[in-house]
Amino acid sequence: MKDNELQIIEKLTGVSPDKVKLADDGFWSRGYIIDDGCIVFKFKKSPNVSYKTEIKALDFINSLNLGINVQKVGWVAPNDTYLGIYGVKGKSLEDINYDYKIVGCQLATALRELHRSHPEGAEVMTQNEEISAWQERYRKSHDKLLRYFSEAEIARFDSFMFEAVPKELIRLGEKLVFSHGDLGDGNILVDKK
Repeated sequence: MKDNELQIIEKLTGVSPDKVKLADDGFWSRGYIIDDGCIVFKFKKSPNVSYKTEIKALDFINSLNLGINVQKVGWVAPNDTYLGIYGVKGKSLEDINYDYKIVGCQLATALRELHRSHPEGAEVMTQNEEISAWQERYRKSHDKLLRYFSEAEIARFDSFMFEAVPKELIRLGEKLVFSHGDLGDGNILVDKK
């Protein structure tokens, strides 16, 4: 953990550094988690990173009042070096006893409203531009994946990222919607199946 980053977090939140958990597996940011996600801080790993779009997106999503818990911007560095967010504390759906149909309906309703919205000044990417962007991020993370997965598994990931997904996206066609815009290996969950 970076001592100066922990000092900033302590100054802004009053939380002692020993209560802060480092989450340094992000590609662009070093994350710090407080109270299982109630507060999350991100610090840039690269000067090319900017939190301005993320801030706009979170503010916009919160303005829609979608009826679900959404992160809220709490602290922004004047020089855009960090972002502090009031997070969403929760557990995996496997760990709680919820009616999945109700949860699914709530998420579907929120996503439908989000996809109908058109935030002013939002970045617009064509389908091919988005495919190229996340494929490039995948290429950059390839060395990290090699530390955790076999060559055969990597070959399956490569096939998924460079063949299956683009082919299926192109088959489905393109429709402009407000989107997460960060499809990549860091945001895909993989299990033993």
